[in-house]
Amino acid sequence: EKIIGRKISKDQIIVGLGSTDLTSALLKVILDEGDEIIITSPGYLNYKRQIEIETNMKVKVKYWSIIEGEEFKPKIEELYDLIGNKTKALILTSPGNPDGQIFDQQMYKSIVEVASEKSIILILDQAYRMFTYELDPEYLHSPPSENEVHICTFSKELRIPGWRVGYLIADEELVRAVETVEQARNLTPASLQQEILATLLLDNAYLNKIRSFYEKGRKLYKDVADETYNLLRREIPIFIPIKPMGGFYIFFNHQRFMQSSKIFCKKLLEEMQIALAPGLDFGLEGWTRLSFAPLVLETSKIREGIERIKKFVEIAPL
Repeated sequence: EKIIGRKISKDQIIVGLGSTDLTSALLKVILDEGDEIIITSPGYLNYKRQIEIETNMKVKVKYWSIIEGEEFKPKIEELYDLIGNKTKALILTSPGNPDGQIFDQQMYKSIVEVASEKSIILILDQAYRMFTYELDPEYLHSPPSENEVHICTFSKELRIPGWRVGYLIADEELVRAVETVEQARNLTPASLQQEILATLLLDNAYLNKIRSFYEKGRKLYKDVADETYNLLRREIPIFIPIKPMGGFYIFFNHQRFMQSSKIFCKKLLEEMQIALAPGLDFGLEGWTRLSFAPLVLETSKIREGIERIKKFVEIAPL
């Protein structure tokens, strides 16, 4: 409870080789041929690939649109209508990747109620739960209900990408099933990394340092997010960004300049050496994701990058 911020039994949690590996194992457990699963549009690009690999492309993927116009507007009635007799699960990310949006407590409660009524599993990817700015809803720090699965990653929570240590919280039966898949696939966990983390996280002095680190990190990332968002709006008004509530991304609409996000990102990389991620990969064309994570301590490079994007927009033939 002191470490992950919620009270659960040891049988409700499994630690694995990162949240991605645990997500794949979970999908293998819960999905059968002919089933349906719902993901958001936009949503994390790897979900669809994982679903296809784990089910040999024999599961139908449905999309719940959570952006309307240029605003974050998830509609619970649209989700309700998407769920059919073959629907097994819904995957949400909050804060979102690529959009940085957070489902507020009331909306999330409504989603849980719909999932319970329809007897589907609600999978909540909480990779960015320690990257919230102002809105920090209770469900990000509470144990899952009976039909929920929470998936988290120390790569983000402790800023240790590459260590491949994540954890999944669910009911005991589902955790045992995921553990069976993990044992067959990986045989053993990343023992060295887990041993190091266990030693550190059981040290109360170190835990206090982590809490201080989180608070400083929230302010730092919020300040950089605000600066990047405001720069985009001011310097390139033809783009329409969504103001992030968490994470370390800015998601912006560039349809008034160029419809294809793939072409936009390709040309930007080739001509201005700026690497962004096309919105099409996340299920929403005409949008692009900007990550400022590598540059939070070098904001001058963010400003330089936006200047290059501005120059590209000004000189690009349409």
